[in-house]
Amino acid sequence: MAKIIDLYKDIRPDDFVTVMNIDVNCDEYEEYEMYEDYRDPNEPMKMKRRFYQEGYNHRDKFQVMWDREKFSVKPGQTRRFPGYIARMFVKHLTDHMLNKEDPKGEKNYLRNQTKRQELYNKIIVDIESLRKEPELTEGQKATKQVEELNIEEKVEESVSEPEKVQEPSIQELRNACKKQNIEYKVTESKKDLIKKLK
Repeated sequence: MAKIIDLYKDIRPDDFVTVMNIDVNCDEYEEYEMYEDYRDPNEPMKMKRRFYQEGYNHRDKFQVMWDREKFSVKPGQTRRFPGYIARMFVKHLTDHMLNKEDPKGEKNYLRNQTKRQELYNKIIVDIESLRKEPELTEGQKATKQVEELNIEEKVEESVSEPEKVQEPSIQELRNACKKQNIEYKVTESKKDLIKKLK
């Protein structure tokens, strides 16, 4: 049995992800059921739920919903979303594109990891991680302050030690690939990106 790859592991919920709607020239109409809660005037203590149909044409946009809120992107355009919405957008758009290629499910495209990877790489334009350094504890702040006050001693110690080169982040490597027009996959490791840049 083929190993299932988690394509979405690069997308963390707190990242900002730029996605592209690659579903151009599609005239499919998608319909779904919505609901709203209301109070019946005859029974004010009871909440009731009213269901209704809504829909949209893929020619106008591709849309996903999160907690009954709609998030859409027009065909051929890009939009930034938080990671948790982007993951859902990528998954549903990928499923839609695979179903379009194989409407009867004869070729089993929905389970084809290679095709999913290709679409994933087209849909994801950029992943921007906004992870902040953790807040320092009082003890860590004191240690940092002492180190800053005694910087002269550190300078003398560092003269004999060889300089350590800081390795670039994966996002910096992706940006460098973009600048040099080098193709890469979002799932590639730092090592792979460094090799491509050499």
